[in-house]
Amino acid sequence: MIDILFRNPYLNDTAYVVVCKGKASNILNMKIKGYPSSGDFIAGLIKNSKYYNFFSDNYKIIDMFFDVDSEGRNIALPYIEITDKGIEITGMALFKKDKMVTKINVDELKTMNMLKENDVRGILTIQKNPKEYINYYATSKRKINCVKKGDKYNFTINIDLKGDIIANTLYKGLQNSPEENIEFDKTMAKKVKGNCDDFIAKMKNKYKVDCLNLGEIAAAKYGRQTGVDWNSIVCNSEIEVNVQVKVQKTGRGGY
Repeated sequence: MIDILFRNPYLNDTAYVVVCKGKASNILNMKIKGYPSSGDFIAGLIKNSKYYNFFSDNYKIIDMFFDVDSEGRNIALPYIEITDKGIEITGMALFKKDKMVTKINVDELKTMNMLKENDVRGILTIQKNPKEYINYYATSKRKINCVKKGDKYNFTINIDLKGDIIANTLYKGLQNSPEENIEFDKTMAKKVKGNCDDFIAKMKNKYKVDCLNLGEIAAAKYGRQTGVDWNSIVCNSEIEVNVQVKVQKTGRGGY
């Protein structure tokens, strides 16, 4: 399919690409109120997803061409299906080059996007019970350092989260208490780091594919076209994650 698309001179290579559950024709034939076609609805869905769950805007055909043909990169595409609410993004399809290997859920894709993408936005939540929770709308900046020791590669991923509190029933004195602000920063950073460590363990042992594109960074630093399998190398590397959290505004989050 990729080869056919690439050879088509009339193709709009800025169109979005998604993976559908079941037959794509069933989704494309759906009638959605307010939209001329379900294709228009899906395009808007993917385009606006960058404001949530730390999605990027790199799900176009031209991005797919780049990912499949670049050393140390793999394709990751939004996974959509028909639910009781209509057409929804229910996860992310992970590929090893041009072969899909698995689908991850929304919680996992949120963590993966923070590890993989830079300058993306999303909502993070700490919830104690149905009535006590806090929602934090943050921008994630990510930097990666790669060091080679012998035949082993060590990666350090630094995630810097800055954002606003948009709902809060958990920290009662957050607006006026520096101590509670510091406590929230530490708690959220610990939670995000735990999620990242869990995802990396799954990536290494279950998915066995470099869905974070760390191989691209290693290849750029230590040499391309060496014939190595970056999926195997990354999955056998040490990957450390550091997370920093800062609240910029509490806004009207306390009520």
